Amino acid sequence: MKSKHIFLNLFFIKFPITAMTSIVHRVTGLFLFLCIPIFLYFLKISLASESSFLLAKNLFDSFYIKFFLFIFLSSFIYHFIMGVKHIIMDLGYFEGKTSSSNFSLFALILSVLLIFLSVLV
Repeated sequence: MKSKHIFLNLFFIKFPITAMTSIVHRVTGLFLFLCIPIFLYFLKISLASESSFLLAKNLFDSFYIKFFLFIFLSSFIYHFIMGVKHIIMDLGYFEGKTSSSNFSLFALILSVLLIFLSVLV
């Protein structure tokens, strides 16, 4: 007897917080990796000459560049905090179901607080 194919709509599945933080950690890692050429281009522009440095400096006054830098910094902070969380869990701490959920929630709150503090500075 053939088994029926089951259609799973991933938008209606409720993932646990540990899965959500892990997925977002991977997405932010990909985003940070894809940002490397952009920052290398800005570095190349700024080091070419004095006039190109002033051009790069003026580019950073744009709202879109500032927003991009905010997204980059937020991704970096989140990725760093979750990376430390993964290292701590690899050492054998917080491996239980409830303790890993609580630790993921703690890391998420800590990253949001650090992102908020980075906006204030």
